[in-house]
Amino acid sequence: MLIDKMLTKDRVLICLLISSHVYFVLGSGSFNVALNKPTWQSSTYRSGVSSRAVDGNTNQRWYGNSCTETNNNKAREWLCVDLKQSFDISSMKIFNRIDGGTNNIKGFEVRLSSTGNCDEGGFISATACYKDHTSTGQSIYTIDRCNQPSVPSLSARFVFVSIKRQYLYICELQIFTGLGSFNVALNKPTWQSSTLGDSSNAVDGNTNQDWYGGSCTITNNKKAREWLCVDLKQSFDISSMKIFNVLNSWGTNYIKGFEVRLSSTGNCDEGGFISATACYKDHTSTGQSIYIIDRCNQPSVPSLSARFVFVSIKRQYLYICELQIFTENCPDGFYGTNCNIRCPANCTNNICEKMIGSCSNGCQGDLYGSRCELSCSTRCKNGKCNATIGTCTECKDGYYGEFCESTCNTNCQDNKCDRKTGKCTGCKDGYYGDVCESTCNTNCQDNNCDWKTGKCTGCKDGYYGDVCEFACNTNCQDNKCDRTTGECTGCKDGFYGDVCESTCNTNCQGNKCDMKTGKCTGCKDGYYGEFCESACNTNCHKCDRKTAKCTGCKDGFYGEFCESTCNTNCQDDKCNWKTGKCTGCKDGYYSDMCDESCPTCNGTCRQLDGVCLTGCKDGYWGCNGLCLQTCSYCNTRGCRIEDGVCHNGCQFGFSNPKCFNSPKNCPDGFYGTNCNIRCPANCTNNICEKMLGSCSNGCQGDLYGSRCEFSCSTRCKNGKCNARTGKCTGCRDGFYGEFCESTCNINCQDDKCEWKTGKCTGCKDGYYGEFCESTCNTNCQDNKCDRKTGKCTGCKDGFYGDVCESTCNTNCQDDKCERKTGKCTGCKDGYYGEVCESTCNTSCKNGKCNARTGKCTGCKDRYYSDMCEESCSTCNGTCRQLDGVCLTGCKDGYWGSNGLCLQKCSYCNTGGCRIEDGVCHNGCPVGFNNPKCFNSPKNCPGGFYGINCNIRCPANCTNNVCGKMIGSCSNGCQGDLYGSRCEFACSTRCKNGKCNARTGKCTGCKDAYYSDMCEESCPTCNGTCRQLDGVCLTGCKDGYWGSNGLCLQTCAYCNTGGCRIEDGVCHNGCPVGFNNPKCFNSPCSLNVALNKPTRQSSTHGGGVSSRAVDGNTNQDWSGGSCTHTNRGASEWLCVDLKQTFDISNMKIFNMASCCTDEMKGFEIRLSFTGHCDEAGFTSATPCYQDQAQKGQYVYTIERCNQPPVLSLSARYVFVSVQRQYLHICELQIFAGP
Repeated sequence: MLIDKMLTKDRVLICLLISSHVYFVLGSGSFNVALNKPTWQSSTYRSGVSSRAVDGNTNQRWYGNSCTETNNNKAREWLCVDLKQSFDISSMKIFNRIDGGTNNIKGFEVRLSSTGNCDEGGFISATACYKDHTSTGQSIYTIDRCNQPSVPSLSARFVFVSIKRQYLYICELQIFTGLGSFNVALNKPTWQSSTLGDSSNAVDGNTNQDWYGGSCTITNNKKAREWLCVDLKQSFDISSMKIFNVLNSWGTNYIKGFEVRLSSTGNCDEGGFISATACYKDHTSTGQSIYIIDRCNQPSVPSLSARFVFVSIKRQYLYICELQIFTENCPDGFYGTNCNIRCPANCTNNICEKMIGSCSNGCQGDLYGSRCELSCSTRCKNGKCNATIGTCTECKDGYYGEFCESTCNTNCQDNKCDRKTGKCTGCKDGYYGDVCESTCNTNCQDNNCDWKTGKCTGCKDGYYGDVCEFACNTNCQDNKCDRTTGECTGCKDGFYGDVCESTCNTNCQGNKCDMKTGKCTGCKDGYYGEFCESACNTNCHKCDRKTAKCTGCKDGFYGEFCESTCNTNCQDDKCNWKTGKCTGCKDGYYSDMCDESCPTCNGTCRQLDGVCLTGCKDGYWGCNGLCLQTCSYCNTRGCRIEDGVCHNGCQFGFSNPKCFNSPKNCPDGFYGTNCNIRCPANCTNNICEKMLGSCSNGCQGDLYGSRCEFSCSTRCKNGKCNARTGKCTGCRDGFYGEFCESTCNINCQDDKCEWKTGKCTGCKDGYYGEFCESTCNTNCQDNKCDRKTGKCTGCKDGFYGDVCESTCNTNCQDDKCERKTGKCTGCKDGYYGEVCESTCNTSCKNGKCNARTGKCTGCKDRYYSDMCEESCSTCNGTCRQLDGVCLTGCKDGYWGSNGLCLQKCSYCNTGGCRIEDGVCHNGCPVGFNNPKCFNSPKNCPGGFYGINCNIRCPANCTNNVCGKMIGSCSNGCQGDLYGSRCEFACSTRCKNGKCNARTGKCTGCKDAYYSDMCEESCPTCNGTCRQLDGVCLTGCKDGYWGSNGLCLQTCAYCNTGGCRIEDGVCHNGCPVGFNNPKCFNSPCSLNVALNKPTRQSSTHGGGVSSRAVDGNTNQDWSGGSCTHTNRGASEWLCVDLKQTFDISNMKIFNMASCCTDEMKGFEIRLSFTGHCDEAGFTSATPCYQDQAQKGQYVYTIERCNQPPVLSLSARYVFVSVQRQYLHICELQIFAGP
């Protein structure tokens, strides 16, 4: 036991840590010292081991696995608890089994011992302390001081509970003790100002207040001040004092007006008295019997520390029969009732527990034991061990066990292993297992594997698998593959696939393709397509791998696909492969396409604009070398090419330098110098240029050229083209290019593409890309995909993903799943889960369950519950899924209330019994004649019973009448007897000795007794009490109170006048240091949920339930301390507190990093029975419902926000939400008033 002190202003708080469980007690509060202590019993039956009696679990049902059970073949069966040291026992609680065997404990006995052992000899020598006299077994027995309230001390180490020749069941045994204050004045040195009676009488421990008892001190009365002083030998923090006055009539008033002084320095002498500080002055008008002074009646003073205490009176005899000075803590270095025993020398810092002197602060050096009297094992690391029991805090490398008594396996890394289990903390290379007993697979890289699982940390090249047990495919690049799946990390040239099992297309460049898809990384010249499966146009040198557009054309061809022929006027038949423009023109031609002629040039002309490069032919001239005009009416030798001036003058009639008369305006339809030449027939509106006759107003129909002598391409839209160049102004559907010379890709929708670029305006179903050159995945719904990205607009049933590349789980209903996530939209019968990966319980009707939760939509006959895992085998067919109620009646031979069919028909003839009440349909066999055919034989003559009516009735039956089957006294008992055979005497505490002849219950009780058998006393009542429950009918005795009139509680530290019987509130207030209405300081609360068992309705994303009580209040999901359920109809988390606590408040830390509002509307439920399961949640009592409009980060709930509720007692605490994810980052549950 470790006792630590924590001092506050006005109270002493003692926190006791016992066997890893924490209890808090204040002043004289109680705590259970039996919890998890060693136990033994006289014998063990089935699995009812003795340790269950002190495991903290108060479940009173056998199948709760917390009840003990002995055999019943000994004169006395017993169970013993070794408290490991003696305690002053204040009370006990025994939790009896309530589901069968309740009466087995009747008449049990409790024995106590401070010596011996938990064995037969210890039991025989132990002292009897309590004997049960109840007639029927009780659910819970509460035994206060062995029901011997006047006994000042019941000190014991060993506690026995026993029974005569019966099975002994105990579901929990709680043994309570307490601590008190210390009188530090007892037997300390004293002095007084003068002496008529010895001053030491004031601290001799004798409180006799009669002067003639020889225990009172007295001074003279000659001095201005008479005083008595106690030297406490060291300073103490004084909590209270008691002064016992002399009660003889002649001396009582002498002490009136006394004064108390305190000092931490000086001596017990006149000088010390004068320099001491006044702390208390009496102002009573008459002398009191006993004076109680709490903190000098100065409650606000934080400390009253003193070594010397003076009590003085003015010019009077000073009588004191006893002076008691109390402190609530001994000073460091001392312990004992009077704080006068030195702590053991080896206690750390000389600090020990204040009652029994155990070293509460640990031991110096390498020692241990309650008094640090033993040495730690030499194998303990640094020689350190647990100061109480000697278990090593750590072991030296190479050892393990509580006392480091065992050696680690030599294969452990650094020779280290877990100090409790001996499991290695790591293994040397090449080994694995709890104790590194197994060898890693030889295919593991560097011979290393995970030391816990044996899984290789890496594989040698060419192997994969958890333990590298499989060989990679030989087509894997460098013989390497993924260590988990066996998929190749790369493929050798010419192969692709997860395991490089497929061959690349032979048209792939360098025989290389993408290892995942098989798509070629490049194509050989002359091929295109993702897999290079298509041949380029034969006129291409090469073509684009995706679009099939040529990257260059053979001489004589041009266009994106080299589908067009260069103009025949191009020099050497060569033209630009993209535009079709000639790289040069044959003599006599010019323009981009060499489709314009220059016949008037004397040789070649410039391609750009037709300018004659070697002059004009005879008879022609023109500005800028165009040679477009004819020499006029010159004489021979023509004219100058630059300006048309005739070389040898003019013909007759023409006189200007160019030998032509300026022509007059020609009429429409004519041109020429003399306006006598008709315009070309195809000029629009028959209008042409007046000099040369070129069609200046455009061409009729689908013609072009300077004289409209050429036809537009038949591919031009509406046959229209530029009248000068012949370039189309638009293209017919299916064609594009300047002259509409190119054909749209056949995959373009409606054969349409942009007439300038050839890009498709839409794609036929199944194709995508600017030129619709790519094929949609065949898994796309209706073969449709996004025109730009190729992502499917929907997937065929059974596929999901952007391009529908993944396959839905085969368990999805109709092979359908969500397009993006792959989650099934429904499950095939027999499966559930997001991707239908889980199988429904085989007991589900038709194998069907809810596709999300797995809850059965119905159950097969004779099964029920959400998952149909519960059996109702006694039903005649089906039962209700919710609760197992039989819907079509009971099987033959069974009946039960509310349709549960849990009881068997009795001794019925054929035909069974009625299912609602067990009454037999066809009567009873011979000897049974009541409706249910049990325990009632045929009529026997008076005085006899039995099947053959040949056994005499018991002698004490009234009028010699008894039951005809088993002979019970059916007509009652003679005199003051009871029992089925009138074999027992009524309790002597029954009023007039009368009791019920069958049960032995008293028909009334003598005064001061109650209960069925009148075996319970009500000594705290002020008169009689009610037989039913011990309620005091005429109020409580002074000093007692209790709710509902039970008077079971003692008034606390009240001033004189006691307390109110209904609630314990003190009538006249509290002494110093106690300031609440009942004058007791509340003990500290503690988080009783920390590290307790948990369970939740479901788990999502690794958010396990234990995170809620791990002590980590991090509210960020990434911190790894928040729980997370699925989103069902009702999701819950439960904490099992392992025993029942009175819950004062709770704190819930919500997730702050996300989804805070999902906690809105949560509910808290409490239960002290059941389990952390769906049934337990359903039956638990709602205690709090959140009404907040927004989720809070931290919820603080005081007493379920029901302040008038006196008690919120529970073992199981549920937190739940409806149709939401439930995430809790920490749940703190505090117990205390």
